Amino acid sequence: KKTQNIANEEKAMNILLHRLDSWRKFLKSRKKILDKRGLVGLLAELYFLKNELFPKFGIKQSLSFWRAPYQEKQDFIIHDNAVEIKTKGSQNKITISSFEQLNTELNNLFIYVLTVTDSSSSIPNSLNILEYIENIKREIAIVDVECLFEFEKLLLEYGYLNNPEFEKLYFFVGEKSLYKVEEDFPKISNIPLGIDNLTYKIDLNSCIKFQVKKIM
Repeated sequence: KKTQNIANEEKAMNILLHRLDSWRKFLKSRKKILDKRGLVGLLAELYFLKNELFPKFGIKQSLSFWRAPYQEKQDFIIHDNAVEIKTKGSQNKITISSFEQLNTELNNLFIYVLTVTDSSSSIPNSLNILEYIENIKREIAIVDVECLFEFEKLLLEYGYLNNPEFEKLYFFVGEKSLYKVEEDFPKISNIPLGIDNLTYKIDLNSCIKFQVKKIM
């Protein structure tokens, strides 16, 4: 499918080899395939990438900011700013799944919160993850095919595979909000010796004073 419209044999072969190498690395890594919960997280990160970063930084640089596929501490590193992407449903709460998520040595740390709820194809403006990714691919391909390769590699690193079952899943993306994590932000700043794992929830109703309009 990737090479059917390529007339140049050498270019087509390079595309094929690149694709095979990406699959080799993915299968060797034994990454866990995304479930529905993981898809919601991916959708939120792609939404941030497409709507917040592409228009401001361009596609190539924006892709370099996306660090979640490599399982780094925060989802995006934008110069000296860390951005953690979180989703919420009807409750105005987010889940912090590790100590590192809200602690960084960088100058600034932000939390970008997106409301994502289950939906269906009959509801206007609902998003299907397969369609959303294909739309992003088309947008990238217009600019630079090398960036398209990079995007596909990042998806594989993330654990995303084009599963036909995903055709049935639709989500509605609602309001978004941005918070700057200051010293007095409600978070756990140190872990007592002996604590091996940490997960907790933050009530965003108590974080109104930390809301900001933009990262930079």
